[in-house]
Amino acid sequence: KESIRNTYKIEHWLNLGDLDKVAAHINEILQENTCFSLEDYIFRIIQIRSWLKNSKLDHSSSNTTKIRGTLSQHLKRCECSAAELHKTSMTPLQDAVWPLYEKIIQLPNLEPDYFGTAVACVHEKLPLADQFDSCVANIAQILPSLIPPSHYC
Repeated sequence: KESIRNTYKIEHWLNLGDLDKVAAHINEILQENTCFSLEDYIFRIIQIRSWLKNSKLDHSSSNTTKIRGTLSQHLKRCECSAAELHKTSMTPLQDAVWPLYEKIIQLPNLEPDYFGTAVACVHEKLPLADQFDSCVANIAQILPSLIPPSHYC
């Protein structure tokens, strides 16, 4: 829940263009060790990717450069940690997909294809098992409007 709350705060400050608050809050939450499972890392990767795509960070300034740099560094660390955790984890990946989905649908500014896009981004970056595709396909059957077919075929 804290992660969701932080996401809302950062989204709010990004939309207002208050980059000082964004920078301070991003540094603060990225220093906290809140990732303990593969699901946590995947969710954090999706969060960071959504923040990096925010149009307010497109402007060239020392603040946006610093924020982008911090996010990019943390993104790389999360991707490496998630890949390592996936290699050593005894937990079936499908056990992480449903809680991940529940977190994703609580994100602000949810677009119809957000889950599909997020899954595609994660799948592209992490060496996930083949079972990930079947988990996503199962979710797609239940919630077809959330995942465009091109993202899980």
